[in-house]
Order: sequence, then structure tokens, then C-alpha cells
Amino acid sequence: MINISRRHLVFGATSLLAAGALGKTLLVSNAFASAPLVNTLTLPADFLALSMRLTGIDKPDLQLGQRLYDWLSHADAQLNANMGTLNSLLDAQQGAAPADFQAQMAAQPAPILALYQALLGGWYLGVVGSKMNPVCVGFETIVSYQLLSTSFTPPSYCAGEPNFWIQPPQSESVAHV
Repeated sequence: MINISRRHLVFGATSLLAAGALGKTLLVSNAFASAPLVNTLTLPADFLALSMRLTGIDKPDLQLGQRLYDWLSHADAQLNANMGTLNSLLDAQQGAAPADFQAQMAAQPAPILALYQALLGGWYLGVVGSKMNPVCVGFETIVSYQLLSTSFTPPSYCAGEPNFWIQPPQSESVAHV
């Protein structure tokens, strides 16, 4: 028979519980990816200003902007110069009819047109890149959903609006039975 004092039993059980809690905490914190910190965003002010100008949104989602900027900076070595050119084109075409502006954009060099299309596609659709190699940079926070947020929710497999199951169902009347 094993002879253990009550003090050793309590100490052992407490140590085992503490080790289990500490192990669980370490495993859970490593299992879930942490959200990126807002302080790590490195968006240039001219990129944000150009994006706000193209989208018409006063407060674009900064994380979406960061993903879009990162993709553009890898895809376009002359990104800053092309943003300056696109910004000056917008200045020159301010107040022009949309059809005239589109015709002016179609006549631009390929890098400027590609930047314009990538910025609009990234902000409004959340997708950048070619048709053969698309890259998704955003979904829930894209400009299309921000513009329609009062009357439309992003598509999902859910039949109702977000958190619709929190409200109790309406009682049925006798006429429906």
C-alpha cells in the first residue's frame, strides 16, 4: 500500500492542475492566429488619398488597404511614380464626364491603366491580379459592401441577417395551422 500524506496529495493535485492550465493556455494561444496590429500598418498617405479619391469612401478599411498596397508594391516596381501620374490624371479630368474619363484612361500607358484597374478591383471587389491568377485581398470590408451596408449583407450560407437566431421566432397565428 502506498503511504501518501494529505499535504503531499494536495500539493501534487494542485501542481497537476496548474501545469494543465498553463499547458492549455500555451497551446490555445499558439493554435489561433493573432489579428494583425493596427500599429504595424505602413500605408503611405498618398496611397490612402488616391484610394479615397477613387472610391469616394472617407474611411477605407486600413487592413484591406494594407493588403492591397502590399500586393501592388510587389506587382509594380514603379508604384509611387505611377500613383503620382494617376493622381495628376485625376486632377486634369476633374469634373469631366465619366465616358470622357474612361476614354482618357484607355489611352494611358499599360502600367497606369493596370494600376487604375487594380485599385478599383481591389477596393470594390477584393480581387486583384490577372484572370488566370486572381488574388483575393478582401471580402467583408470591400467598398461594395460598405456602400450597401444599410440594406445588404455579404453573401454567406446563412439564410437571415447576422445573428438572426438571437431573436425568438414570431409566434404563428391560428390561420397558418
